[in-house]
Amino acid sequence: MFTITEKCDMLEIWYLSMRNENEARLLYQQKYPERRIPNNRTFRRIEDQLRQTGSLTRQRRTIKTDEEKETSVLLSFIENRRTSIRTVARNLELSKSCVHAVLKKFKFKPFRDNLVQALHEGDADRRLMFCHWLRVNYRTDFGFLNKILWSDESCFSNCGMENRHNVHTWSDVNPQATRDKGFQRRFSVNVWCGIIGTKIIGPFFFHGHLNGDKYLEFLQTTFSDYLRDLPLSVFRNIIFQQDGAPAHNTRAVINFLNNRFPNCWMGTNGPVRWPPRSPDLTPCDFFLWGYIKDIVYATIPENEEDLRHKITRAVESITTEMLQLTIRNIIKRVECCIDHDGNNFEPFLN
Repeated sequence: MFTITEKCDMLEIWYLSMRNENEARLLYQQKYPERRIPNNRTFRRIEDQLRQTGSLTRQRRTIKTDEEKETSVLLSFIENRRTSIRTVARNLELSKSCVHAVLKKFKFKPFRDNLVQALHEGDADRRLMFCHWLRVNYRTDFGFLNKILWSDESCFSNCGMENRHNVHTWSDVNPQATRDKGFQRRFSVNVWCGIIGTKIIGPFFFHGHLNGDKYLEFLQTTFSDYLRDLPLSVFRNIIFQQDGAPAHNTRAVINFLNNRFPNCWMGTNGPVRWPPRSPDLTPCDFFLWGYIKDIVYATIPENEEDLRHKITRAVESITTEMLQLTIRNIIKRVECCIDHDGNNFEPFLN
């Protein structure tokens, strides 16, 4: 805040500069170098204030009754639900504790934004079509979800996703504790996993950047070995799912999947069209990777071997009960997606 004397001096400079904002600021800085320098708009605001109120003092808004205070506070938050207690308190000339008390009385609470995948034009229709297909098959065969082999890849590194909010050092005085990040030497791994029923397949680690040739080689070798380890009843009825990653959409990969899973695989160009930008519909995204990363990044991996070891141990810790809940959650998400016409639905999940 500026004093009355400072405002008077600003007006004098303002008119001497012929109301030129840049020149007024420069002249004021030269004449009063020891003072706080106003920004360009301050000169015009002071003049406007004087013309409108006839005073250079800030006109305090008086709210006489508790009811008026409460109404003003609530209207402020209704008009702009993203405003802050500090802003409302300043605008209404109230204390922050007063504003907070009003919000508490009327049970207003701060809610965090839900981060969702941005959808493009036409995505909602694709998502809706897929969800209807899945729901029809599930209602015809309640074991249908256990036939789907959900698959995905994720990149893990030594500098990803450490949650500092969960890292504390308790003491009666601040110990100024530090932690070595060690990010001068960066390393990462690409890992593939699959979920079918109550079984995890993998993890499989790719060397270097994932491309179509590496993915095809994986499908032809290690992936095929994984499938042979499944019970025959499961092996015969697999419906393979993959998302729209570029490595999944090469012609060679599509040809392999058409031969290996004729009319029984999901993908961007598959017989069942997987909807783009839909991590909320696949258990690898809405459950698996988040669960693994919470464990892996509890402590920063020391090297690539340690990172792979942590990922493997995290996968091995997933229980049958966890996967049963995850598979049941799929149909719940499908129903919710349909209820919201294919748009983002995760904030509305119960």
